[in-house]
Amino acid sequence: MSYGSEVGAAVPSVGARNEWIYNVLLTVFVVLLCLLLGELALRQWFPLDTVVLQADSRYLYKFIPNSRQLIRPVTASGAPTVLITVNSQGRRGELLEKDQKHRVMVYGDSFIAALNTPLKQTFVSQLEQLLTAKFPQPVHVINAGVPGYGPDQESLVMEDEIDSIRPNVIVFALYSGNDFGDLVRDKLFQLDERQRLIPNHPVLDPSLVQGFEKAYRQQPTFQIIRRAKNLLGTLRFAEHPPAAQDAYLKSSRELLEAWLVQCQKEYANYVLEYDNQVHNLFEDAYDVDISTAPQSDSARYKVALMERMIERIQGIAAKRSIPLIFLIIPSPIDVLDQWDMSIDANRFPEYRRSTLTGTLERIVRDRNFYYLNLFEPFRTHQAENLFYHGLDDHWNATGERLAATLMVDYISRNEALRSALTQ
Repeated sequence: MSYGSEVGAAVPSVGARNEWIYNVLLTVFVVLLCLLLGELALRQWFPLDTVVLQADSRYLYKFIPNSRQLIRPVTASGAPTVLITVNSQGRRGELLEKDQKHRVMVYGDSFIAALNTPLKQTFVSQLEQLLTAKFPQPVHVINAGVPGYGPDQESLVMEDEIDSIRPNVIVFALYSGNDFGDLVRDKLFQLDERQRLIPNHPVLDPSLVQGFEKAYRQQPTFQIIRRAKNLLGTLRFAEHPPAAQDAYLKSSRELLEAWLVQCQKEYANYVLEYDNQVHNLFEDAYDVDISTAPQSDSARYKVALMERMIERIQGIAAKRSIPLIFLIIPSPIDVLDQWDMSIDANRFPEYRRSTLTGTLERIVRDRNFYYLNLFEPFRTHQAENLFYHGLDDHWNATGERLAATLMVDYISRNEALRSALTQ
């Protein structure tokens, strides 16, 4: 064989080089396509570390329209992983359509938003299913719940949208566990010297504003990169686990004492010191001052503020001749004999399980407002199966089903409410 022929054999032909380039480009294209499809799938069904709430000048904060978040339970025993989708109208659930004739609006906090519960198992969805089965025409139930909201924020939202939505019936949920305190923490309303409700115009603590902005900015640009970082963090944790720490859960007594101090400080901060900044939006203390020291200054003020707030809420609906039902939801602390914490009768001799729900019932009953108090039904229906356990006091899908069933029964037995949903 000649020298020239040996050199020629070692040099790839033009066709071979083109085939190699083609294969490389095809491989790169397939990889990029897989990454793109994977990214889209993650954003659609498994969005990690995204946010669904933003600061708001009127409501303090609200849902971000068209946002998504994957809720992974870390404190609730038995809670599933739930994909939360907020629609373009800023609510969880289906869009409100103009041709929907029979509408029920449900306002409330995290019990109604129910971010720990799959959409079809929430109180709102189960109420819609049961009402539609009960009445001759479909009934559309709209979820206007926002986690952490108090009756004050909910009243503002209802006031702003009621004329455009024109619901046939309104269900207004009151969570007895912390809704009294929300009125003091939010600082949206106050009582004047004649105990009349007057609007206030608070400002968010700069740290809260920065918290919303930082969470929004730090959302992952690419979900795949977020997964890679999480994987690396898991590997580092396996190689160098942190030193064992003492249990961070306080005893029931210590937690209740801390809540009592918080309730007293919140009252002093707003009512006595006239602080107009909102410092706390989500760390809601159980209203232990009302349930264990009902004659304390903080308890009396919060009850008086709630009375005026409930009158305001009812007035908004009554002005439009729309029937409104107050749904009184108990705290598992009160309704369960054995929960993750209990109240020591020796330390708190004035404590009564029904004080919080009973106070709300007295307010609405004395004014002849429609209401459904869930305290007794929940207490007599294996209440331990109606709530999540762990560091979570929300009802689960079973509790939401029972509440929806009781609400349908209540509506069915009331002629005015039945007529509102059939006319």
